[in-house]
Amino acid sequence: MRRRATRHLTLVLFAAVSLAACGKKETAAPAVQASAPSAVEIAAESDRVNQWFDAKYEEQLDFSPIQRTFLGEKKDYDKIDDLSEAGEDAQLQWARAAAAELKSNFDYDKLSLEAKTSYDVWLYQL
Repeated sequence: MRRRATRHLTLVLFAAVSLAACGKKETAAPAVQASAPSAVEIAAESDRVNQWFDAKYEEQLDFSPIQRTFLGEKKDYDKIDDLSEAGEDAQLQWARAAAAELKSNFDYDKLSLEAKTSYDVWLYQL
């Protein structure tokens, strides 16, 4: 009986060691890890993207004299929006180019939460 218990214990230990060996192997961490952006970097990139949004919004208003009027601007009072297919195509082409510019010129990971929201909304409305 004692021999059987020893054999059973040996099998259990062997199984436990075998299962432990099958576990996830730890790998060495990469030598260079990207660190989180500092508060200064986040503020700088967020300010930069917000200035870009302001400029692009002004450009976008050029497509809509009616919207300018709603905003109280006294510019282009003698014009209306170009509602033709060509006008819509031009606006879509501009929006696509602006989205590509946004993606290529700004680091999303260095934006504040508010700037990330603006970034996402800008791309979503495309």
